Amino acid sequence: MSESPRAVLTRYLAAAALVRTADEGVRVGLVLLALDRHAGVALGGALIAGFLAPHILAAPAVGALADHMSRRKLLHVSAVLFVAAALVVCALGVGRLPGVAVVLIAAAGGCAGPLITGGMSSLPAIMLPTVMLPRAYAADGATYNTAGVLGPAVAAVVASTFGAQAAVLALAGCIVAGAAVISTLPIPDGTAGEGGASLGNFGRGLAAMWHSRTLRVVTIASTLSQLGVGALPVIAALLASRYGNPSTAGLLLSTYATAGLVGALGNAWRPLSPERPELVATLSLIGMSIPLLFVPMMTGLLASAALFAVAGLLGGPFVGSLLAVRQLHAPEAHRTQIFMVAAGARSAFAAAGAGLAGAIAGIGVGRLLVLAATTELICGLVAMVFVRTARGTTPQEPTVLG
Repeated sequence: MSESPRAVLTRYLAAAALVRTADEGVRVGLVLLALDRHAGVALGGALIAGFLAPHILAAPAVGALADHMSRRKLLHVSAVLFVAAALVVCALGVGRLPGVAVVLIAAAGGCAGPLITGGMSSLPAIMLPTVMLPRAYAADGATYNTAGVLGPAVAAVVASTFGAQAAVLALAGCIVAGAAVISTLPIPDGTAGEGGASLGNFGRGLAAMWHSRTLRVVTIASTLSQLGVGALPVIAALLASRYGNPSTAGLLLSTYATAGLVGALGNAWRPLSPERPELVATLSLIGMSIPLLFVPMMTGLLASAALFAVAGLLGGPFVGSLLAVRQLHAPEAHRTQIFMVAAGARSAFAAAGAGLAGAIAGIGVGRLLVLAATTELICGLVAMVFVRTARGTTPQEPTVLG
């Protein structure tokens, strides 16, 4: 007897929430672990960089492999367990093994990391009926928002109660639990296809992403906009200095993330324009930028927090709609690679945005926030112009010769 698609979606979302919560929490847990072991904040930063950099660098190759593996479920489960194992070794090895060795272990685990983000998001399209996909991707987008709120909180609470090592081990346990759920999903076997995971298939996947106008425009806009989004933690810290209260940074970011989760859940409950997710994505990008433009004019913390909340709420549907665009316009033969490359590019530009914001912080928090919000706004407006003129294109239109 065939399984209910709703039950499959429920289990998928549970697995995605578990592994992504751990993925977000590790970014806090590893720093706390380095400090707890008196290894220094520099090692904590190196561990995070080691864990995250392969998310970006390994995504094209790992995605091409995933698209052309015959036993997809085995690959996904093995990759997730490999990440968990790397975190366990880091939890036990920081402060006891040479720093370089631990960073290399974190980097090795990070090579499988893309399958936790973009790689997992490619699965609903091959497990669920087409009619369910708009709501499925809206809900999948909400797991990213949920993870962004819960991950750092779980790491901080467990570390303060049981210690930093326990926090990292608990996050590894979340990943193992997620792997167990993934093993129950009806992930169909793939077809190795001509050349398998060859260099030719690697290139054809990237070419397919560029060939689709809608996919190309939305991917470029969403990636460049991360320069502004990535700057927000730095901006929140600078605003905290303005208000004279260090906890203000956490309040602003938590408000933004929580409101974003509400917006994402609302979109999951009733998806906005499922037939044109590219419009929803660009409108959401525009919507989240406008309230932030007014924050420099505010003199009180509550008013600034309210604007951060509005920005988060309007940006809530963005990730779910972005995933739906990829599902509609990515050729099936290269879907996993496209999901992973696009997710990795966004992570890279978010990191660049944070670094750039720190480098030019001297221009003042007001100008910095206007610059970040304007970047998002311009990306959204330009993308809107292009996607509105792309009505004649059909989903999954590209046929890439190789």
